[in-house]
Amino acid sequence: MNKTLVVGRRELTSTIGRTSFKIMTAIVPALGLLAVIAVFIFQAVNTEDTPKEKTIGYVDATQTFDSAQEQGLVTFRLYDDQEVATKALLDGDIETAALEDASDGG
Repeated sequence: MNKTLVVGRRELTSTIGRTSFKIMTAIVPALGLLAVIAVFIFQAVNTEDTPKEKTIGYVDATQTFDSAQEQGLVTFRLYDDQEVATKALLDGDIETAALEDASDGG
């Protein structure tokens, strides 16, 4: 048992004494710290992309879409005809226009 401890101690001291061990001991924690800092930086940059309220205009010729006018950050706005909805879209009053053609059957 005594010889095992002597050999183990010798291997440990020779491993710790190597330059590559010392370099890796310094580099691995430094890389971990850089990774954590990079995550914080990317999160800080992406906070500008938070969800915003959207308004979607729609034309419902069949009169079947009458519930759920507001869903979280999305608001639906009913328009009488396609021309009015298209004008609102071009003026920037709404972000999207959903048009339903009554001749298609929905």
